[in-house]
Amino acid sequence: MNILRATSEAIYLYKTRPEQTLPVIARYMRVPKDDPALIQSQETFATTFEFNADAVFLRVSSLFSTTSPNSAPRSRGKNPADFIERKFLRKLEEEGFFKQFAAK
Repeated sequence: MNILRATSEAIYLYKTRPEQTLPVIARYMRVPKDDPALIQSQETFATTFEFNADAVFLRVSSLFSTTSPNSAPRSRGKNPADFIERKFLRKLEEEGFFKQFAAK
């Protein structure tokens, strides 16, 4: 649960505070912090990340649909529900964890 909370908080910071997160990402990617591709990717992903259990599930589903059959033949025809334990996401959602980000 703590890892899920920390990851969700990191995504929130990535969405809302690029001035703090982009230098960190740039350092680990070994690119300049003003790299246009880095900035564009943050702007793109910041608009697509949502904070709720269904959004997480849909992101994993989209990974399965966009994976090339040659690169991951074993993922073809698999159900994302087989790889996600939704009870943890539901528990955080019931606690209002994801709603706290929407309120900020």
